[in-house]
Amino acid sequence: MDNQRHILLLEDEPLLREMLALTLIRHGYKVLTAGSLEDAETVLSILGWAWAHLVITDANLNRHPEVLHGYLFHARWEARFPVPPFIFMHGHNRIPTMPWAENCRICHVIKPFETSGLMILIRSLIGR
Repeated sequence: MDNQRHILLLEDEPLLREMLALTLIRHGYKVLTAGSLEDAETVLSILGWAWAHLVITDANLNRHPEVLHGYLFHARWEARFPVPPFIFMHGHNRIPTMPWAENCRICHVIKPFETSGLMILIRSLIGR
């Protein structure tokens, strides 16, 4: 039986995605990475949407500050399957309201952030 906690990391910046994945793996988490909403949905359609215990996603996933693909991903997931906790990473402090997700466990972190703080947040949401 696999007792390891699974994290889906969705980030369009390859360097940040790789650095965060290595940090999470070093802390004992099993990590799958995706660079786009489409890649993440493809992976989850293969592994099953219940695979992830936590999702960490960039809120934007693109260069346009008004296009919030991370939130779109959450809304599409929530419309079909039970949603694990989500951590949204932002490059700004404008956090939109999410009326469709009032009963979900959602956190927000502003980039740049300390990985030690992120790890505390992750452990509080899903444990080790």
